[in-house]
This record gives sequence, structure tokens and C-alpha cells, in this order.
Amino acid sequence: MPITRTQGPSGGASVVSQAVIHLRRSNTPFGHLHLMSAPVQPKITQPLPLYSLQLDDIVDEDFPQRVRFVGWRYLVIDSGSIAAADVGPVGDKFHRLMHGRHAAYLMSAVKFAEDNFGTATDDYKLRILEIPVLYVAALWLLGSDDKFIPFLDASQEVAQPGSEFAPQIDESFIFRIVEMANAKRDSMKKQPPPDTDRERSN
Repeated sequence: MPITRTQGPSGGASVVSQAVIHLRRSNTPFGHLHLMSAPVQPKITQPLPLYSLQLDDIVDEDFPQRVRFVGWRYLVIDSGSIAAADVGPVGDKFHRLMHGRHAAYLMSAVKFAEDNFGTATDDYKLRILEIPVLYVAALWLLGSDDKFIPFLDASQEVAQPGSEFAPQIDESFIFRIVEMANAKRDSMKKQPPPDTDRERSN
């Protein structure tokens, strides 16, 4: 298969399943959602490796070489409800469960990648790249010619209000992220320094 997924941790799906069951039974903010109250076992997909970047990592167009592996993300599906669950790199610790557009858009991006590159001549490995400081997340097709499908992007709404998310390859992703990182650094330099005299008086 031209599209492959890295084998996830052996106990990761079990950790996610136990966490979902626990959230169902506890008094959590997710209790009103169908996923958390459904009596049947939800479907847990094969995970995607999760990589992250900090602002200092993005100094040139080679920033994908500086990513840090931070864990695994599972899609949890049940009767039309979708969530994304993260576990640590080893898969023995549950980190968080996310609902809403983050999970739905990621699922759409994965389906788009499989539909459009499942029969490609080049081999690709699916990854998730998150850049929290820039509020960007993308499905990363790692191959001889890397491709990126943003599914969250604060700089340009990936879906207009009232419209469905339409995943697409961002051909300018690398260049655009470098520009965004430079702009972020410039904005941070322009921020006024803290008022140390006031802090001392308080």
C-alpha cells in the first residue's frame, strides 16, 4: 500500500478504551455527548504518530527535520460521534480526549489522503504535525515529496462558517509556516516588557 501507518503501541487502544469508559461513568463536561453515554463499545482506529514543533524549531524550511515525537492519536467513533484521543509515546498513559471540529476535520483529512494517495506510485506514511504556538495542525504525508493537509489553521480558516471542511494539499505549507513563525517572533519582540516596578510594589 502506498499509504501506510506506523505500528502503534501494543496497549494504546486498551488505554483509550478504559479512559472512555471512565469518562462515561464520571461526572465530566462530556457527559451530554452521545459518545460518552453510549452503551456499546466505540470503534477505536489505528493510531497516527503525533509530532510537535516549537517556535525555536522553525528557523528555515528544514523545520520538519526538527520535529519531536510526542505520542499517538486515536480516532474514536461511535454512531456518528467522533473524538480524538491522545496517549503518550509508549502508549501507557492517556493524555486527553478532544471533540468537535478537531476530530472531525482530522478524520476528513485522513479519508482525503487515503482516497487520493492510496494508489499513488510513491509511498507515504501518515503522521500528524502540530505547531501549538501558531495554532496549526496538519496531516503529514511523509515520503520522497512530503505533503501536508492542514485541518486546523488559525491564519486561514480551513472551513468557512456554515460550510463543510474540504481537505486539500497545501503546496505552500513549508514556506507559509516559516513566514508565520517569523511574524510571531516579530510580534513577540514588539510586546512591552513587564512593569517590574509595579510588580515589586505589589
